[in-house]
Amino acid sequence: MQIADKLRKSILQAAIQGKLTEQLPSDGDARDLLAEIKREKARLVAEKKMNGGKKGAGTAPLPPITDDELPFDIPENWCWVRLGEVIAVSSGKGLTQNEMHADGQYPVYGGNGINGNHSEWFVQKNTLVVGRVGYYCGCVHKVSDDCWVTDNALVVKVTKDIFHINYLQLLLENADLKSTSVATAQPVVSGARIYQQIIPVAPLAEQRRIVATIEALLPRIEALEHDEKQLAELQKTFPQQLKNSLLQAAIQGKLTEQLASDGDARDLLAAIKCEKARLVADKKMNGGKKGAGTALLPPITDDEMPFDIPDNWCWVRLGEVALLNPRNNIANDMQVS
Repeated sequence: MQIADKLRKSILQAAIQGKLTEQLPSDGDARDLLAEIKREKARLVAEKKMNGGKKGAGTAPLPPITDDELPFDIPENWCWVRLGEVIAVSSGKGLTQNEMHADGQYPVYGGNGINGNHSEWFVQKNTLVVGRVGYYCGCVHKVSDDCWVTDNALVVKVTKDIFHINYLQLLLENADLKSTSVATAQPVVSGARIYQQIIPVAPLAEQRRIVATIEALLPRIEALEHDEKQLAELQKTFPQQLKNSLLQAAIQGKLTEQLASDGDARDLLAAIKCEKARLVADKKMNGGKKGAGTALLPPITDDEMPFDIPDNWCWVRLGEVALLNPRNNIANDMQVS
């Protein structure tokens, strides 16, 4: 795991444990907030603006939270609640691909986020959507525009004035809702299972501070993540790039210092030519038809030289110093330094 990922997880974990921001006496107690949430939900259920459900979606009781269920400690003015006490979920509405409109002004959300457009909407922006079925079940999205939500997702209803939507999104993502899915060929999450999950609730003022702190930190983490990806790519390609650079520097005479005591490569070339002529004469080397031995090769022109070399080096055709294959004339057409 990269540093950016570890840092992001650590920050989010600190946030839901009350360790990211300071608790202030003026924040009040989350239990008062919870009581207000319950009253508001009861009102919405009574006015049929929210589905009361069967297992705690509205005002029906949920089992009390036991100490064994608490995964970590939270500040004294926070409280643990079951999701069914603070949210209600309902399925989206069916919409086939053929029923979508490419030029529709409203995005269509499924379990994996936006997957089309439509000319109608029924879910307001800044609403949370949870993947309901398949690979993306449990994934949480915050819709940024009025939209249509398909029946592959659940729409989360909550009173926004007493629950910061971004804070709730953080809690839902951390709750790992996919783990509540029914183990079938197609995993499915339901409200009844989601409602049983427990989450830590902070006073609203601290919820806002937590969200503001995270929003300030995430761009820096994203920048770090970008740098890490670039570094990983560099580490992957650097060895070969370094090898290529070293070899290029070597054949250009830039890797080592030229010393006067080294002499001149032209003298070395003359000695090679004499030795090759002797080997051909002794029939220990095939002279070839086109310069493989001692036959003349065309002079090297300035246009053929790909780069500059030190003064005591010289350019030669490969056929002047080597014999690759008596039947292959590649050596005769190559030049080396």
